[in-house]
Amino acid sequence: MVLFCTALFAEAAPIIAKLNMKPAAAGRLRLYECESARLTITGTGSVRAACALTEALCAYPDTDVVVNAGCCGGTDAGLYRIGKITDASGHDHYPGIDSGRIPIASLVTLEAPSDDYREGMLCDMEAAGIYQAARRFVGSYSVLIYKYVTDSDGFGGVSADDVRAVAAKYSGRICEDVFRHVSERAPENADISAHSEALTVLLPEGYHISRTMRYELSDILRSIAFGTQTKRERAAQLLREFGENPSSGRKKEDREAVGRLKEELVRLAFSEPDEDTACLRAQDPAVVYVEKELLGDEKTQGIIKRLGAKHVIYVRHYKDILDRAPGDYMFARARRAYVLARRGDGYLYRGAKVCQDFGNDRFFYTSMIMNCPFSCEYCYLAGMYPNPAIVAFTDFEEYFRRVEEELLNGPMYLCVSFDTDMPAMEGVLGYCEKWCDFASSHPDITIEIRTKSNAALFLNRIEGRSIPENVILAWTISPQPVIDMYEKAAAPYSQRVAAMRRASDMGFSVRACFDPMIYTPDFEKVYGEMIEDFFADPVSRRVKDFGVGVFRIGRDHLGVMRKNCPGSALCSKPYEADEKVFTYPKDISRRMMGFVMEKIGEHVSPEKIFTSNW
Repeated sequence: MVLFCTALFAEAAPIIAKLNMKPAAAGRLRLYECESARLTITGTGSVRAACALTEALCAYPDTDVVVNAGCCGGTDAGLYRIGKITDASGHDHYPGIDSGRIPIASLVTLEAPSDDYREGMLCDMEAAGIYQAARRFVGSYSVLIYKYVTDSDGFGGVSADDVRAVAAKYSGRICEDVFRHVSERAPENADISAHSEALTVLLPEGYHISRTMRYELSDILRSIAFGTQTKRERAAQLLREFGENPSSGRKKEDREAVGRLKEELVRLAFSEPDEDTACLRAQDPAVVYVEKELLGDEKTQGIIKRLGAKHVIYVRHYKDILDRAPGDYMFARARRAYVLARRGDGYLYRGAKVCQDFGNDRFFYTSMIMNCPFSCEYCYLAGMYPNPAIVAFTDFEEYFRRVEEELLNGPMYLCVSFDTDMPAMEGVLGYCEKWCDFASSHPDITIEIRTKSNAALFLNRIEGRSIPENVILAWTISPQPVIDMYEKAAAPYSQRVAAMRRASDMGFSVRACFDPMIYTPDFEKVYGEMIEDFFADPVSRRVKDFGVGVFRIGRDHLGVMRKNCPGSALCSKPYEADEKVFTYPKDISRRMMGFVMEKIGEHVSPEKIFTSNW
C-alpha cells in the first residue's frame, strides 16, 4: 500500500482528485484513501511532519511505500525527484533512486522560511523529517520524495491557489512514477494491478470520453500490463503523446481521436511479445554517486560519460551509500546505483581459505570494484555489504603501487575479479585492460581475471595487441539449467565456452572453473551432460587447469543473505557447518565432488585439477 503525505491541503487536493480518494475516519489524522493508496496531511515543519507521518505509519502497518509530494523554493521551475536531502544540521540523506524518468535534484530542508536561494538550489521545510521517519518503517528505497518549485522569491510569496495550480500540473506525473515504482517492485507472477494502475492514471482528461469507452481502454491497458516492460513503456508513451494534444471541445472529434488511440493500443496488446534482454553490464543508471574529492577528476568524468548517467550526486564518502541498508535489498539490487570513489585503504589482501589458490603460495586478491552487475542467487556478496550498489575505485595507480611493493617480497599470484565480474563492466571501466598492461611490464606476477560474462567488450578492446603470458582468463562453467535458475543475468553456457575459445585463440591462458557446483536432484545428469559437452569442444584441450568446488559460504554471510533474500530457496536450505563455512551435508558434497572429479579425470590428468581448500 502506498502512503502519500503532504504538508498542505493545496498540495494534496490534486492527488486526492486524481486517485478518486475519499475521506477516512482515522482519529486525529487527516486521511484520505482509495483502493491502492492513502494520503495524510502532516502540516508544515520537519518535526511536525515527522510526528504526523509516524502516527500514520503506526496506524497502517501495511504501508510499503511512502511518498512525499509538495512545493519547494528554488531558482529553476519544474518537478524534481529528490536524491539527496541535507537537513538543518548539515547531515546528508540519500533516498533510493530507481529511475531517471523525472529529473533528479538535491534538496535542503530548513527550519524556518528563507529567501536566500542559490543557483540550482531547492529548499523545503519537511523532507528531511519525513525521510528519516519513513525509512525506519519502509527503508530508503521505498521513500519517494517529489518537489515542484512554486516560489523563487522566498517562502510565503505564493497563495494556496497558486500552490494548488502547480500541484495539479504535476500530480499526474507523480502518480505515474509512483505506481511504476510499485509495479517494478512486484515479484514475478505477482498481482498485475500495480502495472495496470500505472498506465490507467495516464488516461487523458478533458476529452469527451464515455464511461463505456473508459472501461474498454482500462481493459486494454490491463492486458498490456501483463506484457513486457518494453510493451508497457510503449503504451505509456502513446498515452502521454495523446494527452499533449488538447481536446477540440467537440464530441465527435474527441470520439474519433480516442478511437484512433484505442486502435493503436489494441495493436500493441496483440503484437508479438518483446524480448526484454538482460544486459551483461549495468547501463544508463538514473544516478551516479561520486565522492566530492573526485570533483573534476578526468578519469571519473570519463566513467560518468560512459555510464550514460543522467544525474550525479556528490557524497562525502562511498560508505555513505554502501553502508546504507536500502530496506528492500532485492529491489535495490535490480536497480543498482553506481558509486565512484577513492579506495583510501585495503588495496591488497591475502587469499581466503575458502578460495582456490591453484598451487600458489603467495596468493593475494584485490578489489577495485565492490559488488557485481550480476545477481547470482548463491553469491556471498548479498551477505557482505548492506547495499548492492556497485562501488568502483578510480585510484588504480595506487593499486599498482601497492602491488609493486608486495612484488619486492617475491613473485605473487593475484586475483583481481574476486568480488565482482570485472570483464562484464569493461566497456564502462576498462580495468581489465589496465591490469593486462600492468602484467606485461611485471613478469613476476600472475593475474587471474574471472568472469561469468561473454567478455566481448574486453576481448574487443585488446584484440590485435600483444597478449601477456602471465594473465589467466577464468570462466565459471555451469550447466544451463543452473544458469537459468541461479545465474539469470549472466551469460549462457554456450557464450562462456565460445568466449573461452576466442580468448585462447588470441593467446590468453584460460581456466575452467566448475565452481561453485549447485546441487540439484538430477545433479549427475545435469553436470554429466555439461562436462561431456565441454570436453567435446576443442578449447577443452587448451585449458590450463580446472577448478572444482561445491557451493560454500561463510556463516555470517549466509545469515545476512537469508535476511536480504527472503524468497531464495537456495539460501534457506539446511546447510552444515564446516569450521566457519556452511556447505552441503558431507554425503552430498562427497557425492558431487567424486562424480565431477571422475568425469573430468576421464579427459585430463589429475595434476591439472584443483579443488577448494576449506
